[in-house]
Amino acid sequence: EDFRKIRKEIDAVYSSDMNRAIETAKEISKVVNKKVKIFNGLGEIKEIAFTRKFYHPVFWEHYLNHRKSISILNKILKQNKGKLIIVVAHGRIIAGIVGRKLGLPRKKIIGMFHHENCAVTLARFKDTELDHIYYVNSGRVK
Repeated sequence: EDFRKIRKEIDAVYSSDMNRAIETAKEISKVVNKKVKIFNGLGEIKEIAFTRKFYHPVFWEHYLNHRKSISILNKILKQNKGKLIIVVAHGRIIAGIVGRKLGLPRKKIIGMFHHENCAVTLARFKDTELDHIYYVNSGRVK
């Protein structure tokens, strides 16, 4: 319903290539009447990516996925400067991106952001820099 209210203002809808993100993006795209643009690399990031467990075999896979997601978001932001866009992603992507853009240490990112299903994070960027966060997982930021 929130997207329906601003559908004429929305310029683009992006999604990670994860099935559940694509399904969510397709439902949103029906409401805002925009075709979904799918990006590879905005996939699952496990909590271990925000630790310093360098020796753990899964750490590097998820840490590199996290770095790739930041790069992809920056690319999307540069292509859409001054536009209102929706990016649909799951699997700690939001916590990783917002935490990184805030300059938080990895350890703080783990517990700082509540992990909800079907939640919306609303943020404003200036170029690729985080300018303002309105919501994190549908909760007002004070």
